[in-house]
Amino acid sequence: GFNRAGSLTKKNLLGDTKQLEDLNKKVSVAAMSFTELNALIQRYRREGKPFPEKYYTRMWEKLTLPASCFVLTLLAVPLAITPPRQGSERGFIFAIVAIFLLYLLRSVFVALGQQGLFTFGGVLSLPSSIVVAVWMPIALIALFGGLLVWRKTRVL
Repeated sequence: GFNRAGSLTKKNLLGDTKQLEDLNKKVSVAAMSFTELNALIQRYRREGKPFPEKYYTRMWEKLTLPASCFVLTLLAVPLAITPPRQGSERGFIFAIVAIFLLYLLRSVFVALGQQGLFTFGGVLSLPSSIVVAVWMPIALIALFGGLLVWRKTRVL
Protein backbone atom coordinates (compact mmCIF):
# COMPACT_ATOMS: atom_id res chain seq x y z
CA GLY A 1 0.00 0.00 0.00
CA PHE A 2 2.30 2.77 1.25
CA ASN A 3 5.36 1.73 -0.76
CA ARG A 4 3.79 2.96 -4.00
CA ALA A 5 4.08 6.60 -2.94
CA GLY A 6 7.86 6.31 -2.98
CA SER A 7 7.87 4.90 -6.51
CA LEU A 8 5.67 7.75 -7.79
CA THR A 9 8.27 10.34 -6.92
CA LYS A 10 10.81 8.59 -9.12
CA LYS A 11 8.64 8.67 -12.24
CA ASN A 12 8.02 11.61 -14.53
CA LEU A 13 4.27 12.06 -14.17
CA LEU A 14 4.09 14.12 -17.36
CA GLY A 15 5.46 11.26 -19.42
CA ASP A 16 7.37 12.98 -22.19
CA THR A 17 10.45 15.04 -21.24
CA LYS A 18 9.48 17.58 -23.92
CA GLN A 19 6.33 18.37 -21.89
CA LEU A 20 8.45 18.92 -18.79
CA GLU A 21 10.81 21.22 -20.69
CA ASP A 22 7.85 23.22 -22.04
CA LEU A 23 6.41 23.54 -18.54
CA ASN A 24 9.76 24.72 -17.14
CA LYS A 25 10.04 27.24 -19.99
CA LYS A 26 6.55 28.63 -19.29
CA VAL A 27 7.32 29.01 -15.60
CA SER A 28 10.65 30.70 -16.28
CA VAL A 29 9.12 33.12 -18.80
CA ALA A 30 6.42 34.09 -16.31
CA ALA A 31 9.06 34.79 -13.65
CA MET A 32 11.28 36.96 -15.89
CA SER A 33 11.46 40.72 -15.56
CA PHE A 34 10.78 43.21 -18.35
CA THR A 35 14.46 43.52 -19.29
CA GLU A 36 15.02 39.75 -19.16
CA LEU A 37 12.05 39.12 -21.44
CA ASN A 38 13.20 41.85 -23.80
CA ALA A 39 16.67 40.25 -23.96
CA LEU A 40 15.09 36.84 -24.60
CA ILE A 41 12.97 38.24 -27.43
CA GLN A 42 15.99 39.98 -28.96
CA ARG A 43 17.97 36.71 -28.75
CA TYR A 44 15.15 34.86 -30.53
CA ARG A 45 15.17 37.53 -33.23
CA ARG A 46 18.94 37.34 -33.75
CA GLU A 47 18.75 33.55 -34.02
CA GLY A 48 15.76 33.75 -36.37
CA LYS A 49 13.63 31.55 -34.14
CA PRO A 50 9.87 32.03 -33.96
CA PHE A 51 8.48 32.93 -30.56
CA PRO A 52 4.94 33.25 -29.23
CA GLU A 53 3.19 36.61 -29.13
CA LYS A 54 2.54 35.85 -25.46
CA TYR A 55 6.17 36.80 -24.77
CA TYR A 56 5.44 40.36 -25.90
CA THR A 57 2.24 40.39 -23.88
CA ARG A 58 3.98 39.16 -20.75
CA MET A 59 6.80 41.64 -21.27
CA TRP A 60 4.50 44.65 -21.46
CA GLU A 61 2.28 43.37 -18.64
CA LYS A 62 5.34 43.72 -16.40
CA LEU A 63 4.88 47.49 -16.84
CA THR A 64 1.13 47.82 -17.29
CA LEU A 65 0.03 45.85 -14.25
CA PRO A 66 1.82 48.19 -11.80
CA ALA A 67 0.59 51.16 -13.85
CA SER A 68 -2.96 49.88 -13.48
CA CYS A 69 -2.64 50.33 -9.70
CA PHE A 70 -1.97 54.04 -10.25
CA VAL A 71 -4.85 54.31 -12.70
CA LEU A 72 -7.25 52.57 -10.33
CA THR A 73 -6.18 54.96 -7.58
CA LEU A 74 -6.82 57.89 -9.91
CA LEU A 75 -10.27 56.47 -10.56
CA ALA A 76 -10.98 55.63 -6.91
CA VAL A 77 -10.25 59.07 -5.43
CA PRO A 78 -13.20 60.89 -6.99
CA LEU A 79 -15.44 57.90 -6.33
CA ALA A 80 -14.45 57.89 -2.66
CA ILE A 81 -15.33 61.54 -2.19
CA THR A 82 -19.03 61.47 -1.35
CA PRO A 83 -21.23 64.05 0.32
CA PRO A 84 -21.88 63.22 3.98
CA ARG A 85 -25.57 62.42 3.53
CA GLN A 86 -25.07 59.86 0.81
CA GLY A 87 -24.29 56.24 1.57
CA SER A 88 -20.63 55.30 1.76
CA GLU A 89 -21.28 51.90 0.11
CA ARG A 90 -21.72 53.54 -3.25
CA GLY A 91 -18.01 54.36 -3.64
CA PHE A 92 -17.03 50.82 -2.69
CA ILE A 93 -19.39 49.33 -5.26
CA PHE A 94 -18.08 51.71 -7.94
CA ALA A 95 -14.52 50.69 -7.06
CA ILE A 96 -15.34 46.99 -7.47
CA VAL A 97 -17.01 47.75 -10.80
CA ALA A 98 -13.93 49.76 -11.91
CA ILE A 99 -11.58 46.88 -11.06
CA PHE A 100 -13.80 44.43 -12.94
CA LEU A 101 -14.03 46.82 -15.90
CA LEU A 102 -10.24 47.17 -16.06
CA TYR A 103 -9.79 43.40 -15.90
CA LEU A 104 -12.43 42.85 -18.59
CA LEU A 105 -11.01 45.54 -20.89
CA ARG A 106 -7.49 44.21 -20.42
CA SER A 107 -8.54 40.66 -21.27
CA VAL A 108 -10.48 41.71 -24.35
CA PHE A 109 -7.85 44.12 -25.68
CA VAL A 110 -4.97 41.67 -25.16
CA ALA A 111 -6.88 38.92 -26.96
CA LEU A 112 -7.68 41.27 -29.84
CA GLY A 113 -4.09 42.50 -29.96
CA GLN A 114 -2.70 38.99 -30.15
CA GLN A 115 -5.05 38.31 -33.06
CA GLY A 116 -3.57 41.32 -34.88
CA LEU A 117 -6.65 43.56 -34.79
CA PHE A 118 -4.62 46.64 -33.88
CA THR A 119 -2.25 46.37 -36.82
CA PHE A 120 -4.56 48.86 -38.59
CA GLY A 121 -4.32 47.13 -41.95
CA GLY A 122 -0.60 46.44 -41.76
CA VAL A 123 0.45 49.90 -40.57
CA LEU A 124 1.73 48.45 -37.28
CA SER A 125 3.60 45.21 -36.80
CA LEU A 126 2.13 42.52 -34.57
CA PRO A 127 4.47 43.34 -31.65
CA SER A 128 3.49 47.01 -31.91
CA SER A 129 -0.20 46.12 -31.99
CA ILE A 130 0.29 44.09 -28.81
CA VAL A 131 1.84 47.15 -27.15
CA VAL A 132 -1.19 49.21 -28.19
CA ALA A 133 -3.55 46.50 -26.96
CA VAL A 134 -1.88 46.17 -23.57
CA TRP A 135 -1.72 49.93 -22.90
CA MET A 136 -5.18 50.81 -24.32
CA PRO A 137 -7.28 49.71 -21.28
CA ILE A 138 -4.94 51.63 -18.96
CA ALA A 139 -5.29 54.72 -21.12
CA LEU A 140 -9.09 54.43 -21.24
CA ILE A 141 -9.43 54.00 -17.47
CA ALA A 142 -6.92 56.84 -16.89
CA LEU A 143 -8.96 59.10 -19.18
CA PHE A 144 -12.16 58.21 -17.35
CA GLY A 145 -10.45 58.74 -13.98
CA GLY A 146 -9.07 62.08 -15.12
CA LEU A 147 -12.52 63.18 -16.23
CA LEU A 148 -13.95 62.18 -12.85
CA VAL A 149 -11.23 64.10 -11.00
CA TRP A 150 -11.83 67.15 -13.20
CA ARG A 151 -15.60 66.89 -12.59
CA LYS A 152 -15.15 66.55 -8.81
CA THR A 153 -12.85 69.56 -8.66
CA ARG A 154 -15.44 71.65 -10.47
CA VAL A 155 -18.25 70.47 -8.18
CA LEU A 156 -16.33 71.00 -4.94
